[in-house]
Amino acid sequence: MSKRKAVLRFRGRYWFLSSFYPSPIVIDGTEYPTVEHYFQSMKATDPETAERIRNMETPKQARRLGRRIKLREDWEEIKQIIMRRAVYEKFTQHPDLEKSLLETGDLLLIEGNNWGKSYWGCVRNKEKKLVGENHYGRILMEVRKYLHEVPPEKRSFQDFMERYAGTIDFRCEDLTGI
Repeated sequence: MSKRKAVLRFRGRYWFLSSFYPSPIVIDGTEYPTVEHYFQSMKATDPETAERIRNMETPKQARRLGRRIKLREDWEEIKQIIMRRAVYEKFTQHPDLEKSLLETGDLLLIEGNNWGKSYWGCVRNKEKKLVGENHYGRILMEVRKYLHEVPPEKRSFQDFMERYAGTIDFRCEDLTGI
């Protein structure tokens, strides 16, 4: 059980951690307004739908549309890779956000939510205990560790994936006293 301090929601001072935070990222020559826009557009089975999602005015609209489309066949196998790529690019393309992420030190980063998403974050169960897999929070902590340990000139997404992906083993149930 963990007694470390934690960020439980990506709001206020920690809003920059959210996938909805306005931080354009360029991946494979295409600009996406937010991590959420990229993630949702990668679900699409055709370029036209992906482009519609990318051009949504807000990340909330991109998410809404992304939840209604037919998913690509390999989505379950690649969704964590897609999210890792988006988060990695967000913090390597924006030095100010990289600095803010590194300033979180060793805080546990938890995507706390009240909309029931226990895969990417944590939710409170009927007993008011946090449960969930917190994959988004874990990815943020993996990227933070990589940025802390690897100098900018030696960084690459491939290196990150080979050496850091899946290295944070943490579930919401591991927390006590929160």
